[in-house]
Amino acid sequence: MEGLKVSVDLAVAEWNVVINALAQRPYIEVADIIANVKTQAEERMNNVAQMAQAMNEAAKPAPASKAPITKEAE
Repeated sequence: MEGLKVSVDLAVAEWNVVINALAQRPYIEVADIIANVKTQAEERMNNVAQMAQAMNEAAKPAPASKAPITKEAE
């Protein structure tokens, strides 16, 4: 079970509690865990930001097309 990975969805406030609890332990025990959590959180936040940006771009109305200019018959 050493290589088994588990994903846990927590609110940011809950993750802060976990990180603060880890911070109470000796550095040598938790440094890699904290770094791993930080890396994964940054990746997910970047993905969320990219998705939000794409949604904002998709929600923008298309530019109005201009009618062709025609000469009036004289």
